[in-house]
This record gives sequence, structure tokens and C-alpha cells, in this order.
Amino acid sequence: KTKQYQLGLALVFLGRQVEEDSSILTTAKPVLQRLNEEVGESVSLNILDGNERRCLLNLDSKHSLSARAYVGDRAPLYAGASAKSLLAFLTDEQIVTYLQNVELTAITQHTMTNLSELKKQLEEIREQGYATSKSERVLGANSVSVPILAGPRQPIASVTIVIPEVRYAQYDEQQLIALVKQAAHQIQRQF
Repeated sequence: KTKQYQLGLALVFLGRQVEEDSSILTTAKPVLQRLNEEVGESVSLNILDGNERRCLLNLDSKHSLSARAYVGDRAPLYAGASAKSLLAFLTDEQIVTYLQNVELTAITQHTMTNLSELKKQLEEIREQGYATSKSERVLGANSVSVPILAGPRQPIASVTIVIPEVRYAQYDEQQLIALVKQAAHQIQRQF
């Protein structure tokens, strides 16, 4: 007798996810490396993974004191710039469904747990085209994040700069936003 194995649908889906992730990684990595070199701070690429944000790539800061994301790290979509920049660009129906099924639990004292305020923030993020956060998910970490969109209301990833709070004031936030937008849009055009 021979033993036969059959791939389950979950494994097929996982294979497709890895293939898609590899494609965006190949496109994004050189762009993110340039951003990392220019700013000298941690830069990450994050994707939607079900109802969470997952870090797909992190390029470390050149500084000894750094704030960073870890590859494979997951976070709820309601906390932090990298996650909120994904959540805000989902369809209205997807956002409503997510918010109905998630408990807004404080991760730090700066995590938004008020539903009506979170909805306002998401609308503002959508209008601006970017998200910022200050110690929402990790105390002492400030972030700027911009989504990469496959189409209107179809976020596929986010580009994020993470800077320790003690150094954040040294930067012009509008310049950081412009640099992250430029990187995200460059990846979006190539993908």
C-alpha cells in the first residue's frame, strides 16, 4: 500500500498567500531600503492577515536606540498607524463588520478604545491618506504609515516608519509623511 496525502484548502490558501507576499516583498524591498537609508529609522511593510496587521518586512534603524516591528508580529487593526492605515481603507461594510466583532482593548494608555472616536480617526486617515500614532501599541514608539492600495478601498499593505518618541521631535512630521507617501505610491505603481 502507498500512503497518499491530499492538500487541504488551508494549505493551498497559505501557498497563495506566500506567493502574493513574496511578490510584494520583491517590489517593496528596494523602495523601503532607500527610505530606510534616507531617514535612518526603522521601516516596515505590513499586510492584512484576517482581522489583524502582520509585519512582513522590517529594516532596522541605524541608531542604537530604536523602535521597530518584528517580522511575523501581529496587531489588532484598531491600534497603531501601521494597522489603522489598513483598516481605514477597507470598505465601509468591512469596517463595520470588523468593529462589530472586535473588543477595543487598551494595549497602552494611548490606545483608542472609544468606538465613535475611532470611527472619526479612520475617516480622517482616509481623507489624509496616512495614519500617525504615538505610543498607541508600543509605549515610546511613534509611527507614520501609508497604505498601498490595489484599488479604491482595497488595501494590500502599509509602509511604516517607526521612531522612538525621544527622537521623533527632531523630525519634520510633514516631511516624514511625504517620504512615506512617496515610497508607498512608488510600490503601488509597480505592483
